[in-house]
Amino acid sequence: MDSYGVGPNVKAKDDIVTVCVVIHLMSFVVKSNLITCFLM
Repeated sequence: MDSYGVGPNVKAKDDIVTVCVVIHLMSFVVKSNLITCFLM
């Protein structure tokens, strides 16, 4: 298994998935904070 084989592609896909998850969590937290502000 060389470093230019499957490794980098899998790494890139993992990074993309991580970024997507972080964005979803951030948007969820922001929505929750907005809802909390409106309720108070």
